[in-house]
Amino acid sequence: MKKIVPDPPASTPTPAPGTSLISFEDQLNHVSELLGCANATAYECGDNLCGEQRALAMATTHLIAQAQGVIDLMIDHLPPMPER
Repeated sequence: MKKIVPDPPASTPTPAPGTSLISFEDQLNHVSELLGCANATAYECGDNLCGEQRALAMATTHLIAQAQGVIDLMIDHLPPMPER
């Protein structure tokens, strides 16, 4: 019997081997900025629509905001960078 719901991730994602924490944090920040742009685009698009199309566009903004919240939490929980 196949499971319908996948298991949650075991832990917070960590950088791939050979990737510095600085570049990992930079990548997460970049994704956060991209999601912010996508959210603004979807909101502006939905603002010019009516009915079900508007509802779908606004639902998209909520989904993007949730994804951005996850990325922002990941950034907040990165270990502190060692001082040089």
